Amino acid sequence: MQALTENLKTHYKIVTVNIYNISEENQKRFFAEFKAKKQEELKQILDSEPWTQAQVSGYFQAIVDRINNPEAFEQAFNNPSLAVKDADVVKDVITSGSGDYKVVISLMKFMSIVYESLRLIRSFPQCSMDGTLKMIELIKIFNSISCNLILGGGAYIQKRLDSITSKHLNLVSNCISFLLDEVPYIQTQAELKMSELQRKQTSLEFQKIIQELQLHKDGIAEKFKELKK
Repeated sequence: MQALTENLKTHYKIVTVNIYNISEENQKRFFAEFKAKKQEELKQILDSEPWTQAQVSGYFQAIVDRINNPEAFEQAFNNPSLAVKDADVVKDVITSGSGDYKVVISLMKFMSIVYESLRLIRSFPQCSMDGTLKMIELIKIFNSISCNLILGGGAYIQKRLDSITSKHLNLVSNCISFLLDEVPYIQTQAELKMSELQRKQTSLEFQKIIQELQLHKDGIAEKFKELKK
């Protein structure tokens, strides 16, 4: 029977299609399109950033809380209509694992993109590594653009700000410190459904982004020293 089947395939030029592979390919294409869309969105968010301290709504705090708590993330993932407690409550800071941070609105909007990415990664575990690598690229983009705009003086050169002050530097430093605090939680959520081999690969990329964030933070610290001279 198997020989007959193979002969028929050859005669009629039948190509065996692996549905699993098609699904994986489509998922990868979806992640690529999602990343491209969010990359453009992120650039627009940072382009319009006023670089002033933002008020933090309960909605954005809930996003961070869900990322930081696997159980809370799972509940929200399984029940998308789950109401956000204290969604209308506004604070001066956003709270993460090791403290409170005064941040800018673009960071909160970016964390919403990260949360959306994590939900997709959880929805498509077959391509979780590919989705995670693309999410890490988005973190790199946020770090790079914010560094160029404030530490590199781009916001002043492009006439978005009259000057780059210590207040601007401090706000960006807070944002980077917040991300350094968040990356381990993001990594835990992203790698939850991965194999050990996949975790080893993504772990290296997470370490690289931590190093890039730390370099940015160190650069701001050096700039503060220059301003004090």
